[in-house]
Amino acid sequence: MNIATPRGLVSTRPETPADAEFRVDLFAQSRTDLAVLPPDVRAALLPMQFRAQTLGYQSQFPDAQNEIIELDGRPIGRVMCDWSADMLYLVDIALLSSERNHGLGDAILRALMDSARAAGLGMRLRVANGNPAARRFYARLGFGVVEQNPSDAVMEWHIPAMRA
Repeated sequence: MNIATPRGLVSTRPETPADAEFRVDLFAQSRTDLAVLPPDVRAALLPMQFRAQTLGYQSQFPDAQNEIIELDGRPIGRVMCDWSADMLYLVDIALLSSERNHGLGDAILRALMDSARAAGLGMRLRVANGNPAARRFYARLGFGVVEQNPSDAVMEWHIPAMRA
């Protein structure tokens, strides 16, 4: 998928084993909640957390598409989507910290919403309660909370024809 963004054209490609080091770094940048830990504890914990997340996603979404987001031929993020349900489930999306707040996430999400709309599907995702900026971002795009849990919220977006 090629997506026009304020920073230029981004593309997605299937994730490969060669992306492992990039994925670990991306994961580390996205876990700002662990930044308060001493460096040696954080260094020991991050690989375990990464492995747990990876195995959890593989178990829960075995048919999900794992893609790397690239800008100018270099990896800047990843997106994981499961198209196997009655909705497009956005399992995970992450951008390098240097690439955030430049309109890339907005453009990527809108492209996914367009793909879901073309397939006649709504979208669903989970957002951590400790990430209010992401929750506001998704709400601005039209996602609403449909389920609130102690650790996160389930948010959905529906194309107008799908609303009850």
